[in-house]
Amino acid sequence: MVGNINAGTEMKTDTNVQNITEMKTDTKMQDAMELVRLSVLQQDQMDAMLPSLAQQTITSAKNNMDVKKVVANTKEKLLSKAYLKRFAEPFNKIFTYDEIQLLLSFYRTDAVKKLFKTGSETFLPVYTAMQEIIADIVKPPLLEDNIATVTALNFQKEVKEFKGNILLKVYSMMCGPCQ
Repeated sequence: MVGNINAGTEMKTDTNVQNITEMKTDTKMQDAMELVRLSVLQQDQMDAMLPSLAQQTITSAKNNMDVKKVVANTKEKLLSKAYLKRFAEPFNKIFTYDEIQLLLSFYRTDAVKKLFKTGSETFLPVYTAMQEIIADIVKPPLLEDNIATVTALNFQKEVKEFKGNILLKVYSMMCGPCQ
């Protein structure tokens, strides 16, 4: 009889430990989701970044959707539990429960809240600079940079070996109407 009592007690203890572990795991995930919301998905950050991202995407897709509606829908989806959980998975894997608690404490301070409220002043210039640099790298070179005089001597190099589109104006120095 004593053996049965011990076995039952051990089983209850194992179940209690498992329940506590599951609760702590759920709490850790909930806290990781809160950490994502506080650190990455700040309202001011989204307000600063989403309109231009939405506009770029709408323009690329050659779509005439309203930017404000796209931004509103994007915010709603980003802050949904499904997305927050997806974003929180890496935090949950990388950080311990105690580390997440420390990070949450940091992100809940007034100084960090103030930092994020100044999003347009602090984050937007960096984001704008990124966009400008990317646009500068991707834009085609100016036409003046690619003008070449092609002769029989350099035709192979300038025309046949050129990678890209070419607009070739052909004329002869001896042809009056061509000039």
